[in-house]
Amino acid sequence: MEIDADEFKKNLEKALEEQSGLRMNEQNEIPFEQLFTEEFMQLYTEFDSFEALLEASQWDVKDEDDFEAIPEDAFDTYVDEHTDFPSWEVMSQTAAQRFLERQFN
Repeated sequence: MEIDADEFKKNLEKALEEQSGLRMNEQNEIPFEQLFTEEFMQLYTEFDSFEALLEASQWDVKDEDDFEAIPEDAFDTYVDEHTDFPSWEVMSQTAAQRFLERQFN
């Protein structure tokens, strides 16, 4: 039995898109509330919410632009000190992975 790799990939992407609501090969934006759920924050951080994590920080974050303006190295240090993650990248990747797991369960 032969499997057409291109057809298999196409069918897999279609199934993933239908299940998750995300479009493959496109930039998808998932609201922070869906990524950093209360359960996620309580399990991996000192805080009950992502908002609480930001409020306890030295930065005054009122919107996405304020968040994007935080120096990456400084935020990595903050994440390392107040969460189970060594950096913001690892924290956000783990949150995305948990989000996808919830979509498929």
